[in-house]
Amino acid sequence: MSDSNDGQVGYCRPPIHSRFQKGGVGGNRPGRRKAETLDMAAILDEDVSVTEGGRKRRKPAFEVEFSNLMTKAIKGDISACRQVTKHLNDAGILKPPADAHQYVLRIPLHWKDEDWKAMYDLHGPPPWDGPDDGLIPEYRRPNHWSEE
Repeated sequence: MSDSNDGQVGYCRPPIHSRFQKGGVGGNRPGRRKAETLDMAAILDEDVSVTEGGRKRRKPAFEVEFSNLMTKAIKGDISACRQVTKHLNDAGILKPPADAHQYVLRIPLHWKDEDWKAMYDLHGPPPWDGPDDGLIPEYRRPNHWSEE
């Protein structure tokens, strides 16, 4: 631009002192509009009309979708099984047992309770090394315990 036009004021030529404001304030102050965020919880909580047993009912969308997913899983759809399992894990319904050693221990008749408990605390569940392994003798075990 030539220096002679710098001082002119008119259409599309604002005064020099106000042409460019400091701080980067421009003509597009708000910028591009932000996309509205979807509230998925509100969408899933909305009631939808469902026909069950010939009657119309209103249920939350998530409940309807989950029951459809369960139906698919029961029919053998593997991906539906995975999704159901994931939802149940996320909800805290499927939790591993707190103790991996959950079983019934039977104290043999020839042991004193205190001695057996002391051995259990010291060595863990039987069988233990030595002649008295902490198990019920073979001849006293029920038939379904025997290995065939």
